[in-house]
Amino acid sequence: MFKNKLRQNNGVIEMDIIIAMIIVVIFITMISMITINVYSSLVSTQKAAVCTDYAVKIFENAELLPYDDERLKAGTYTKDYGQADNEILGIIIDTNYKVELNITDYNKIPGNEDKQDLIKKLDLRVYYKENNLEKNIDIQTLKINK
Repeated sequence: MFKNKLRQNNGVIEMDIIIAMIIVVIFITMISMITINVYSSLVSTQKAAVCTDYAVKIFENAELLPYDDERLKAGTYTKDYGQADNEILGIIIDTNYKVELNITDYNKIPGNEDKQDLIKKLDLRVYYKENNLEKNIDIQTLKINK
């Protein structure tokens, strides 16, 4: 009797094919989602690294400039996305990034008006877009009159 049942089920039935297809689709979907998440994370990390690189280069150039250089005059300097004139303190900024540099004389900050003009505060914010959201990296440094 047991041998008869084995001989009767010697082919592939439709249910076996459907179950196999469902398993294949589930695994392909999982692998695709993992790949997309890894790629998205990699792109995000790379954009943040480029922003940090721009910030470091801008601050290094600011450090090399004399304290009273015209380019270090107090004010806000902005380079927007896709802007043709995309240079800030000698660093060329890619059109996929937006940079805001705010330079403040220390003695112009409220409460410090009686101090000498020996320090400039540089606030840098680099923006980038990721998944239609704007993200940014903020970094600050001081320029000291030597």
